[in-house]
Amino acid sequence: MKRLYLLIAVCILPLGIFAQIGKPVPGKNTNTATPATTAPANPADPTVTQQNGTPIIEFETEKHDFGRIEKGVIAKYRFKFTNTGTADLVINNVHASCGCTTPSWSKDPVKPGESGFIEAAYNSNAGHGPFAKTVTVSTNIPNQVKVLTIQGEVIFDDTPPSPVRVTGN
Repeated sequence: MKRLYLLIAVCILPLGIFAQIGKPVPGKNTNTATPATTAPANPADPTVTQQNGTPIIEFETEKHDFGRIEKGVIAKYRFKFTNTGTADLVINNVHASCGCTTPSWSKDPVKPGESGFIEAAYNSNAGHGPFAKTVTVSTNIPNQVKVLTIQGEVIFDDTPPSPVRVTGN
């Protein structure tokens, strides 16, 4: 329910703000404004999106289910992606939702048409029963993060030893 309210607020708030843009302000001459200029981006900085194109990250899948795994296993899954855009894609950071999940990723810029990976390793010693963990991927694509999910169920043999029967005379 909280998500619904948040979604409504995020959608409606900009409508009110943008409704006021472009309306003349009484007593203010709007014809004297000059366009703002910005310095060009440093082309040597790989975290800056190139002006002649945009990277696009497309994952083969954004969710993986390990199913049932035994306690003590390090379960790993490699999410593969392709840069389908027209500029180099740079993975700036990958953050796991908890310490039981360790991410690793392609460190070099991924050229258009090339592929890379994000790997999530889950340490099943962290608990037992069902789990769902996320890995958040930040790139040089402005205002976009990707959230990958791993899930499964940790099982362990906790059955007590069978009782020994002693038969009498």
